[in-house]
Amino acid sequence: MKQFRVIWKNKDARDHVDLLPVDKFQLESPNKLIEHWSLSPRSRLYVAKCALHVEGREAILDYKEDRLKRWWAGRTKIIFDSKKRNRVKAVLWADEGTESYIDLRPQWTTEDIRQDSGETKRLKRFAYVSSRPGQVAFSSELRNLYNGKCAITGCDIPQSLQAAHIHLIKDSDLSHFTNGILLRSDIHALFDAGLISLSETGEEVELSQMIKKSAHYEFLRSAKVYRPADGAPSLANIQKHRRRFKFNHPAILKRMP
Repeated sequence: MKQFRVIWKNKDARDHVDLLPVDKFQLESPNKLIEHWSLSPRSRLYVAKCALHVEGREAILDYKEDRLKRWWAGRTKIIFDSKKRNRVKAVLWADEGTESYIDLRPQWTTEDIRQDSGETKRLKRFAYVSSRPGQVAFSSELRNLYNGKCAITGCDIPQSLQAAHIHLIKDSDLSHFTNGILLRSDIHALFDAGLISLSETGEEVELSQMIKKSAHYEFLRSAKVYRPADGAPSLANIQKHRRRFKFNHPAILKRMP
């Protein structure tokens, strides 16, 4: 599967990324409702919705304001180099209520992603988690429990913090503080990829072989995990995360999914 990756570099967007499947643009269509993956400046993946109009060498994606304010209301115009619409020539933007498009000088690339690749599965899983009902309340509750700080690094920059689910079950609502922990975005990514886990007591961090070899994350070797007095993750959920990524079997080398 091919996709266009559009990276918005302007001051307001701050590296917001739109991931647009190439096949969405292969047929001409008048204002067809579509969904696509987006990556926020805080590294949170979610599903963006818009009306897509494709005609000739141009495509227009019309976004209405999202109630969670994850994107701006307005229109993206993609200009292709031919009517085959396989290569992007320019990407423009118009705010809602305006007629003229402006060039915000975004960057764009075309890339191949296998349907069964780990990256595709990761996108789907993260988008499912972040778009579930109750996710906003879950995040707010964890930020309060952890005093606005990452449980492992102590980072207190709000834009860098994410509510991590410890145990995931498809189609189940697990957004409860006993199944959550507040983490810095890169630590969250390592946790969800199974490259780190919590110790059986939940008070320390255990590392995969890959992370043990990384000088960048050497500080995790001695890191202590903050556990709120009245809202710590349940040891049962921690054990499920450990079993899922085989942290109960230290001889097994961990690899990126």
